Amino acid sequence: MSVLTACTAAPAPVAPVKEHRLEVSSETSVYAVRGHFSGTYTVTQDTLRATITEAAVISTTPVRAPKLRLLLAHSTPDGWDRVASSQPYVLGPFGLGDRRVIGDTIAFVLALPKAFDPAQHWFVFEFEFGPDMTTYACSTTNLAGPDSIAAHRARLMARNYSLGC
Repeated sequence: MSVLTACTAAPAPVAPVKEHRLEVSSETSVYAVRGHFSGTYTVTQDTLRATITEAAVISTTPVRAPKLRLLLAHSTPDGWDRVASSQPYVLGPFGLGDRRVIGDTIAFVLALPKAFDPAQHWFVFEFEFGPDMTTYACSTTNLAGPDSIAAHRARLMARNYSLGC
């Protein structure tokens, strides 16, 4: 009689996904719709997941239902370009001068580009509030953290927000 034994390898340990802080604001800009966002994000092999736990949006003009998207951006010779975009989160209507704290936790998921490099990409929140009417809130640091390129963008944004964002 033969004895068969099965041998299975133990599954490889899965490294915990590191959670990073996210902080983006355009509150000091002169944009018609602007905001401040705080939360966390995680990066896996092909996905970035961001969870916004604190958010406030200000509108200096009445807008029906602005759409909020989280973008991943990289620099171009003329400024920046989006390389990934989340599905829109529809905000409620805003009246003239409204400031609203968003009470819900907002989750965004972005598919990462093949050439994703945290040192070359940063967060941008996009407010779409009409045909060809869009404003932005841009991060002053790259996903890898502060560096000289991000510092230059931050200085531009401090002088004139729309130049760096």
